[in-house]
Order: sequence, then C-alpha cells, then structure tokens
Amino acid sequence: MRAKRRFALLAIVVAAFAAAAALAADRMSQAGENSPPPNTVPAIAPKEPTPPPSVTVIGARDAHGVLGRDVRS
Repeated sequence: MRAKRRFALLAIVVAAFAAAAALAADRMSQAGENSPPPNTVPAIAPKEPTPPPSVTVIGARDAHGVLGRDVRS
C-alpha cells in the first residue's frame, strides 16, 4: 500500500512540475509576441574612442615594497 501512495505522490509532483514548465514556456512565448521589435536604429558611435585606462604594472619584487603603505590613487 505504501508503494502505491509513494508512486501516486511522485506522479502528482511530476505532473505539477510539468504544468509549471508548460505555463512558464507559454508565458515566455506570449512575452515574445507582446515585446516591442528589436531596436533597428543604428547606435550612434562616439566621435572619438575613449582611451584605455592608464595602468602601471609592477613586478613581485616591487610589490613587496608597496604592501602596507598608503596609496594615493
């Protein structure tokens, strides 16, 4: 008798997950229909590309001299 109850409970849980997945898929497909069309206007490119940030690379030997000290930037 217990095996039948467990099987019935498992069947109910599987059916609930399947229904939830179907509902989510339906909502996603409806959201796709109601969403505005993709932006077809070309993006305006900046006049000049921004320069890369300035970076200072230091070696392991130099890093030990900096550890624990105050840094300005």
